[in-house]
Amino acid sequence: MPVYNAAPFLRESVECVLQQSASDLELIVVDDGSTDDGISIVHSFGDPRIRVVRHNGNRGLAAARNTCLDAASGEYVAWLDADDLSHPSRLHEQLKVLTRYPEVGLCGTWVKTLGSDRVHRWRYPIDSETLKSRMIFDDPFATSSVMIRRSVLKGNHAIFDHSFPSAEDYDLWERISRVTSLANVAKYLTYYRLHQKQTSNALPDRQASAVWRIQERQIAQLGLQASEEEKEVHLKLGVRWDFTGDETWIERARNWMEKLSAANDRKGVFPKQAFAAVVADRWYRVCRGHTRAGMRAWRIFRGTPLAASYGGGLARKARLAMCAMCKF
Repeated sequence: MPVYNAAPFLRESVECVLQQSASDLELIVVDDGSTDDGISIVHSFGDPRIRVVRHNGNRGLAAARNTCLDAASGEYVAWLDADDLSHPSRLHEQLKVLTRYPEVGLCGTWVKTLGSDRVHRWRYPIDSETLKSRMIFDDPFATSSVMIRRSVLKGNHAIFDHSFPSAEDYDLWERISRVTSLANVAKYLTYYRLHQKQTSNALPDRQASAVWRIQERQIAQLGLQASEEEKEVHLKLGVRWDFTGDETWIERARNWMEKLSAANDRKGVFPKQAFAAVVADRWYRVCRGHTRAGMRAWRIFRGTPLAASYGGGLARKARLAMCAMCKF
């Protein structure tokens, strides 16, 4: 648990770790130069399973997470940011997956949000092939949900890279995805807090630049180099989750996604069937965002080979057709 000025949330976050049903654990708290009284809250628990490591000054999140890795001695490393929460059975459920499937080196969970009037539910993919394919568009893991085999990290000299500000976790998961299988537990076991002071809200421009570097290197593996126009399309389809636009935008999105699919068919960088389904899902969302154009949205969706790989089922296809008919 990396900590920097998180006193308002820290007691609850520490409690949810100490109350885990998988109780054979150590909680490593790295104080990254906090100026509030958060660490005194940690010490007040008096639990011998808690170990506090302090930085002299604020060195940043990547450095704090790497200090956590250096201090860890267990077979598995699990993360929880100081403003998030875990369900009491979270670690137990993840240990079951990692014990049953030794080929899986990184395991997350589904997520619910805290801190706003509306609760968001993030149902990430659960199978390795889809997770690896999804990496080209966005990060399919919430860091506070992640558990990793320590051997995977040490065996591949994998640490957090501070040159990817606010995306150092995405960078590491993508690199790990090349050497191990991945999974998510299909249960809401992690609670992610939304608030204005969180790191992901602090440096949007630097974060967008770091995210693009992660995605650009995956695109390069496909033998492609995105133009500025294609870059904007990709980011809109990916981390921005914005699928609305006029017909010019839709045509650009279609051209780019067909280009990605064709390149992977040639290169086989990502699992072909899973990658095709991931791209097709983005294409469905683009067309779903265009249903005010009427049945033309349905014809646009059906008018490309991308639609053949869409795995969302007949119900979602029917919903797209009905929304197009009603211009909804």
